[in-house]
Amino acid sequence: MCFIMFVACLIMGRAFLYEPFSIPGKSMSPTFNPGDHVIVSKYGYGNYRYSGIQIHTAEPTKVLQRGVIVVFQHPLDPNIDFVKRVIGLPGDKIIYRNKTVYIKPACINESDECPNYKKVEKEHQFAQKEGGSEYAYYQESLDPVTYDIKLNNDHRDMVSRYFNQPGSRSDEWIVPDNHYFVLGDNRDNSLDSRYWGFVPDSNIIGKVTVKW
Repeated sequence: MCFIMFVACLIMGRAFLYEPFSIPGKSMSPTFNPGDHVIVSKYGYGNYRYSGIQIHTAEPTKVLQRGVIVVFQHPLDPNIDFVKRVIGLPGDKIIYRNKTVYIKPACINESDECPNYKKVEKEHQFAQKEGGSEYAYYQESLDPVTYDIKLNNDHRDMVSRYFNQPGSRSDEWIVPDNHYFVLGDNRDNSLDSRYWGFVPDSNIIGKVTVKW
């Protein structure tokens, strides 16, 4: 009986509160690398699953901030879990051009008081050769989150493969209601919102809180 209760508590805890995930690829390098493990806080995001089985769904009660890292079901294949960083919130206008992010925050009433595009500044840290290419490491900041990103100086932006949103240029996007725009920290080695679009809030599994 005690064992059954323990197993039940374990399942409920992993389904509704915290769940460990492993990092399989390099798209979030240098923040996460293959073999790293993370703990995801799930409560309040409404997408409660255990070992790929949907236990319960509910309306999200938590709102994500720019800069946080999330685990989510891939919009094109919900059987695959992805981990990326939130860059754009619902209503934001996003530009990714010349390896630089520009954000125009959502504005309820378009007026002179609405903010314009703001460049997400990059502070250069160092560069090094990896696998025959030169990679540059930078520090970006989306208040209040500061994090590191990795750029391949020998890699051109694959604009022709970007997700094209009707009415927008190929490297510009407007985040729909109840959706998020996400990027990998390894910008030139990441399949993210630039290529397949936005993440519905119903696909969000949770926010990464711990890494080891």
